[in-house]
Amino acid sequence: MKDYAFNSSTLETIHMRNCKFLFFKEICNHETIFSLCPKLMNLELINNRFSQNDKFLQKLFRPLHNRRFLSLSFTKLSKLPLQVFSYMKALKHLNLAGNRITGWQYPGDIFGNDSTINVLDLSQNLISVVNESTFPRYLRESLQKINLGNNPLIWVHSELLREIESNNGFRLCIHHRNFDVGQTITSNVDNFLTKAWKVIVIMSNDFAMSEWCQWAIEVVQERRRKHGKDGVILVMLANIDSKHMTSSLRTLLDSTPYLRYQRGVGEVLFWNALVEALNKPIGHHPVAVV
Repeated sequence: MKDYAFNSSTLETIHMRNCKFLFFKEICNHETIFSLCPKLMNLELINNRFSQNDKFLQKLFRPLHNRRFLSLSFTKLSKLPLQVFSYMKALKHLNLAGNRITGWQYPGDIFGNDSTINVLDLSQNLISVVNESTFPRYLRESLQKINLGNNPLIWVHSELLREIESNNGFRLCIHHRNFDVGQTITSNVDNFLTKAWKVIVIMSNDFAMSEWCQWAIEVVQERRRKHGKDGVILVMLANIDSKHMTSSLRTLLDSTPYLRYQRGVGEVLFWNALVEALNKPIGHHPVAVV
């Protein structure tokens, strides 16, 4: 994409859905692409790819002062950029669905202290914790709708943590608590896998639909090759629809016993079986639980 590609004093909307364009310094001049379209209000960039560098994204988006709608969904963002959305003083609708976002540490620098955002979509990410400091006060006061669907928020933290850590003395590796800041998700996972006693895989439709599913399956299969089937514990949290059942996932389920969780039905037996599986030896001393 060439310099000043959208040079227009009247342009109000750009749709670039599914272009798979690479917004990287080596591919395009991030300071000029949107610099001469002052009336642009709606920008849809679904299923493209972006640099994770904060300064790059700041220079790319800051010229668009009148933007009302911005969609960066399914762009493989793994973090929320600093001082990008906070400079969008007219932004009403921000769509960040379908990315790899796990959480953030500086909400004020991300969303600003004078937010105009009414609609925020963070669905289908990897967010597991939302608390009183997740969103700054000014954002909460401006929001009318927030979508956090298909994030691993509730069961792991409200039930699994309590049963496994509080009631049985194990220590789980939870990304927002244990992962090293500045490291990629895959680097953190690889690091903690070397320390892990067992790996628990929580399976559901959301898991099967996630782009992480195939990678997780490969990690599990490698774990089994090194430590045997007792090194991995599969938990079926919700049934997986046949349309989401890949051949590799089906092979894993057919070759590995798994525990099925069903609220209100045999829960005591489920937790007992899970604890028993965690305690079952695999040939080396436990260090941590992932």
